[in-house]
Amino acid sequence: MSENNEKLYYACADHVDYILDDCIYEEETFPEMNKIPEDSLCITCAYCKKDAVYIVGNIHSHT
Repeated sequence: MSENNEKLYYACADHVDYILDDCIYEEETFPEMNKIPEDSLCITCAYCKKDAVYIVGNIHSHT
């Protein structure tokens, strides 16, 4: 049985380094970083509430 405890982080361009550090510290592994499409829903940065540009996290395929 596998648990899905993956956490996603959202970051603006100014705070992506901080989000990467947080993710590495909490997950103890280097995360994937993907650019959020401009036409997606408005998602805000976890640090400053500006529009997020990146989604950071470890998304693993279970197949």
